[in-house]
Amino acid sequence: MLTALAADESRAELRARVDALLDQLEADPTVAELRTRRFANGLWAKAVVGGGERWLVLWDYGQAADVLDDARPRGVRPGELVVLVHYVGPASFA
Repeated sequence: MLTALAADESRAELRARVDALLDQLEADPTVAELRTRRFANGLWAKAVVGGGERWLVLWDYGQAADVLDDARPRGVRPGELVVLVHYVGPASFA
């Protein structure tokens, strides 16, 4: 989804807003304004609107030892706070 979005110059506004949200999540996922909607399965959702389109980012976060399996990415320490993005795309399903 993100590759197609990046390749389409007519959707530059949407891409910039998605990128900005992902940057905010990376910087501090505990900020209340990022956690506006929560699903029963524990995932958070944040809407992004740009160029007349509405997309959602579904994500969760926690201590690395709690949210990652054995396949922990290189450089992530067990007690570190990590964000897992589960979906970025059109909000038509929600």
